Amino acid sequence: MVDNAAQELKHQQMLLHAVNDTAQILLAAMDEDRFAASVLKGMEIIAHCLDVDRGYIWQNEVRGGLLHYAMIFEWQNDTGRQTNPVENKMVFPYTDIPDWEAKFLKNECVNGPLNDLSQEEKDRLLSHGMKSVFAIPVYLQNTFWGWVSFDDCRRERSLAADELNILRSVGLMLANAISHNELTVELRAALDGAQAANRAKSEFLAAMSHEIRTPMNAIIGITQIQLQKENLPDEYSTALEKIFSSSNSLLGIINDILDMSKIETGKMELNLAEYDVPSLVNDAVQLNIVRIGSKPIEFRLDLDANLPSKLYGDELRLKQILNNLLSNAIKYTEKGTVKLSVDHRRDGATVTLRFVVEDTGQGIKREDRERLFSEYARFNAEANRTTEGTGLGLNITRKLVEIMGGAIAVESEYGKGSVFTVTVQQTAVECPAIGAEAVQRLRNFTFTGGRHNAQLDITREPMPYGSVLIVDDVETNLYVAEGLLAPYQLKIETAISGFEAIEKVQNGGKMYDIIFMDHMMPKMDGIETTEKLRGLGYKGVIVALTANALTGNDEMFSRHGFDGFIPKPIDVRHLNIALNRFIRDRYPDEAKKCKPPAAPPQAAIAEVDETRVKLLQIFRRDAEKAVITLRETAPHGANANGDIKRFTITAHAMKSALANVGEVEKSRAAAALEAAGLNGDRDYIGANTENFIHMLESLIGKLSPTETVTADNANVAEDTAYLREQMQIIKTACMHYDDIAAYAALDRLKERSWKPQTSAALEKIRDMLFLHSDFDGVAAEKEIIENA
Repeated sequence: MVDNAAQELKHQQMLLHAVNDTAQILLAAMDEDRFAASVLKGMEIIAHCLDVDRGYIWQNEVRGGLLHYAMIFEWQNDTGRQTNPVENKMVFPYTDIPDWEAKFLKNECVNGPLNDLSQEEKDRLLSHGMKSVFAIPVYLQNTFWGWVSFDDCRRERSLAADELNILRSVGLMLANAISHNELTVELRAALDGAQAANRAKSEFLAAMSHEIRTPMNAIIGITQIQLQKENLPDEYSTALEKIFSSSNSLLGIINDILDMSKIETGKMELNLAEYDVPSLVNDAVQLNIVRIGSKPIEFRLDLDANLPSKLYGDELRLKQILNNLLSNAIKYTEKGTVKLSVDHRRDGATVTLRFVVEDTGQGIKREDRERLFSEYARFNAEANRTTEGTGLGLNITRKLVEIMGGAIAVESEYGKGSVFTVTVQQTAVECPAIGAEAVQRLRNFTFTGGRHNAQLDITREPMPYGSVLIVDDVETNLYVAEGLLAPYQLKIETAISGFEAIEKVQNGGKMYDIIFMDHMMPKMDGIETTEKLRGLGYKGVIVALTANALTGNDEMFSRHGFDGFIPKPIDVRHLNIALNRFIRDRYPDEAKKCKPPAAPPQAAIAEVDETRVKLLQIFRRDAEKAVITLRETAPHGANANGDIKRFTITAHAMKSALANVGEVEKSRAAAALEAAGLNGDRDYIGANTENFIHMLESLIGKLSPTETVTADNANVAEDTAYLREQMQIIKTACMHYDDIAAYAALDRLKERSWKPQTSAALEKIRDMLFLHSDFDGVAAEKEIIENA
């Protein structure tokens, strides 16, 4: 025992001497070349003292929103070498070694034989020939900087606790030296922190912009399609106008919140203009009373009839303030009353508007009031654990109120309710008061302002001489775009992928007046498709359709060959401007000849129902494809690796599509799977994917057409010669892995009528290509050819 203790003490002293030698070597190295050699020399000293075979230094970095570790130095016993820290470093995601990341984040070490590790860790490391591994996390200024590791390729052993503590000092010393060599520890940490925060914020804004705009594209788009129709019954017209008004109010708020340039600079500039006060109040109320749902809440509105009918200020920001206050009041009130009161005081040219929002909800604890307007403030965590929201609303509200020269105050009694009072300074406009009649209509929720109808009141000139191609991988989006373009009488073609769009341009030999190109598509996105089209010499107009409508996107799209972009949800005014600019104005003679024809009477109610049915049918097809993809790409079970990227994209698409058709709970389930995919959480995916697929299949079953519907083409006369000809083209194309030619032939077949069995087989082939890139499977699919 005494001998062992003495030997252990001697070994520790040797290790401490090695640490001291390493420190002296690093301090002596001043220039970059000598520094790299000094780091390797220091690692060699420590490695010889530990009697190990390899040593590594790994530094953390964030890529794509995920934490990765990069090998910046490598020492080997037989050769001794350095991996260039800039050009050739090897980078891996921590999702490859999740157990290690969890240990490192708790400042624990990996210490011992590979046989003591989990099976997943052994599978990852056995191929490297090591028998024992010692890995020590490194923290600089309380930040997880990276880690230092050493491999023993000859023995199974563990290091003593004292040895690990000494190695922690080694790791910290090496990391400090590396950081000082790059700049200084403080400067480097500040730079990395700023860059990481900026990336995280940019990715968050891009994701939020896309996620919110995707379902709103369907809401606003389909509403606009219906409002274009003649002879709508008043009750339908009123309901659709409210949907459109509320959606546009919400979209306007989203647009400003997600304005990256304003958030980056910390500036929230006001957009001042004259606005209609009754419409401001009505829009805010209509947007929020729908949040009450089935709650037993009475909403009251108390207005001063002497309020000016018009004021000068930033209407959108005022709506944002009211929306934050009203939505919180309704969110945290289970029953009782929510009341909005509005009055004013005038002093010369300045009008002080006062909004008071009262509720009988949860109330706020005294200790929580001081931080009520801080960022990310959330209260009563246990009671509100299922309540949605970012916790930013009141912080944003306070900043907006202060910019408007006002103030915000709160009175609250926990368990009984709250009263928020806001005052803002506006500029007076010569105008009459709103009057008792408008007040009564606002209180009864029967107020109608003419402004939102005016948003739709644009002149849609027929352009039968024009042609457009819409490219989008989601059929629901194609349906919305086609519907919005229908009044223009254009020649409209669609493509479900970038491959199909390229084939239409190449084989069709035509130039479209406009190609509307979706930004985010699987396999080949809109940017790559556009760059390939430009590479082929295509000179026509290409306009991006994007749900990621952030500041600076116009420049980004221009650099990649686009002539412009329209944000989703598609605003008919932006669409009309693009059509007039790129089509009408290029054909002045044809434009003069075309006059808008009188619209024929339409059965409005039937058309609304037909729209809903068609949307559900389109969704069903998207869902059927998603089921196949999810099963094949989910990384779990026998398919441990899977294709997590395609799985995540598919879950993302289903999240939006389910929201479009009103399946909120299923949409949330898809969102959870998407989040798991983004985080590399294979355990969650394995435990929940099949249940989600069963939910989808159940919904698909409810939406599947009956036999009478599918039998509509049962007696159609098929052109079997043409079918065989095109199928042979598809087979040959797949044998040569030419998906563009295969898609083109499938599109030609789609233009003709086929029996249900033939149509199903063609759809199967399309899925084999689009969902799985299964060229060999398609080439071997002979049944349809032989039976034709």
